[in-house]
Amino acid sequence: MKGQAFDTDLYPQTAAIYPDGTLPDMRGRGLIGKEDGEIVASFAEGQVKSHGHAGSTVSSTNLGTKYTSTNGNHRHYTRGGYQGGYTSSYHNADAAGGSHGNVLYGNTTGNHNHSVAIGTHGHSVTIATFGASKNTIDHLKCNWIVRLA
Repeated sequence: MKGQAFDTDLYPQTAAIYPDGTLPDMRGRGLIGKEDGEIVASFAEGQVKSHGHAGSTVSSTNLGTKYTSTNGNHRHYTRGGYQGGYTSSYHNADAAGGSHGNVLYGNTTGNHNHSVAIGTHGHSVTIATFGASKNTIDHLKCNWIVRLA
């Protein structure tokens, strides 16, 4: 059974099962006895039996507190478009005067660092079950015939 064609008029009983006049290609497939309600010669793809896997958590680890380096003695600046003579009580910065674009500098903060407390924690992992009710290979359903003697 390699997918060969046959004459449906010459073989009417075979044509009742394979009405298109072509035998199934069984290369790489098996035959499995059909269960009640299944159709003879129907194809079923192979399946893996339903199962799960252990290892649903990742161990906890204490990552502690992490720090940035200590070299923060710097200041930031921004450009402004103030016209000459403008004053404001809302900024604490030095400004160059005149009617051109001004540069404003903030105060320095001195050397400093930043810390982030990460601490002990873990992560959960979910591995869903997978598969069918039983292990099978790619196959065609068939009736097993036994001749009683």
